[in-house]
Amino acid sequence: MRFSLSEADLKTLRVNASLLSLTHITFIGEASMESSNRVRVEVQDLSTKSTQNKFTLRVDNSTSTEDASFSMLFENLKILPDSYDVEISPTVAHFTSKTTGVQYWVVMEA
Repeated sequence: MRFSLSEADLKTLRVNASLLSLTHITFIGEASMESSNRVRVEVQDLSTKSTQNKFTLRVDNSTSTEDASFSMLFENLKILPDSYDVEISPTVAHFTSKTTGVQYWVVMEA
């Protein structure tokens, strides 16, 4: 799945993860015939089964060719504040800065 993540979106995810003490960030691809392929980004605590404390962000300009969900520890998302082009695979997330070209690879959870 591919999408763009703005600096404001990244800040919103960080603030909500901190405020709600959430440990994971999950990228969810939604490929459906009745709507365009979309990506959701959720911060949540995967160690509990409760869905009560989570924050969801719908990402514009995203593509997902399949229904899929990939997670990583939020603490592993140590990237500079910036806007990024993001590509997610089952094993790694690749972030490329839109302004400086800096690239980050972050390992996904098993």
